[in-house]
Amino acid sequence: MSNAEINTIREYLKQHGFSNVALIDDLVDHLATEIELIQADTGADFEEAFTSAKEKLLPETPHELEIDLKLLTTQKHNIMIKKIAFIGGYLSAICLTVSILFAILSFQNNYQVSIRRKVIKSQYLSSNIQEEATPETISDIYNTYHNETSLLKLQSLNQLGISQMLMVVSILIFSTTYLPYQFYSRYQRSELELLAS
Repeated sequence: MSNAEINTIREYLKQHGFSNVALIDDLVDHLATEIELIQADTGADFEEAFTSAKEKLLPETPHELEIDLKLLTTQKHNIMIKKIAFIGGYLSAICLTVSILFAILSFQNNYQVSIRRKVIKSQYLSSNIQEEATPETISDIYNTYHNETSLLKLQSLNQLGISQMLMVVSILIFSTTYLPYQFYSRYQRSELELLAS
């Protein structure tokens, strides 16, 4: 088949609304093969064989092939993107839940520090204990109180840091998986509406 005949097939497809280059190339190959088979069987010229090949291979409205192809490939992409968005949303929810758990633990440790402060004031520094206790005993009480509350405060700060880090990770996962899916699905809907009209 000559280049001029192949270009005739290609121009026919472009005139009928095809824009996907890969699809045009595939259809040109199929139509050219069919034309050659028809010419070999019947001895028809190019125009007659081309008309027969179009009737055999192309639907009444050839542009529907491209719309169908877009719908099929879009569905595959949408399924993949939906899976990514689902997994991302799930991981984001887990990170957010664990972040809230660490924040609660941090506030609980702060609460224990304030309770210990109240206990030390009410029990160890009451007037009866102060009269009976020696300065070394009071110093030991303060050291024990200081060590325990320092550990609780450090735990609280560590837990708050972990909570903030998990919150940031949760937001990053959400913004890199779910939000792009929303933009992509809206874009695809608008593309399909344009193709359908």
